[in-house]
Amino acid sequence: MLWGPGEKQHAENIAEAADCGVLIAPPTSLTQLAALMSRFTAVAATDSGPMHIAAAMNTPTLGIFGPTNRDLQGPWGPASRVVYNKDLDCLGCNLTRCSMRTCMNGLSPEQVLEELKKLVEHT
Repeated sequence: MLWGPGEKQHAENIAEAADCGVLIAPPTSLTQLAALMSRFTAVAATDSGPMHIAAAMNTPTLGIFGPTNRDLQGPWGPASRVVYNKDLDCLGCNLTRCSMRTCMNGLSPEQVLEELKKLVEHT
């Protein structure tokens, strides 16, 4: 599991709750991150630098979208998919500070996992 500044404790909590042998990556530089991602079976990430790095490394990439526009932001390529809360009409608003956060909170881990499985099965 990858993590960014201030997120290591969150990663450790998630890994512990997953109870399936999740490995937590050490701190990495951007080039180390790219090398690491090139070896992954797949990457699920929010619209962020790591999502774009994974796609650039031709690693199957699932982009998790909320307020940013998935059609403009990618990821692109045959080994890429996106997941988002299809029940909302405010998607793509680009408000990074929304008090409702319905777009992300309304997207269940099960929905993300289902799309990730589809991605891995078709690549």
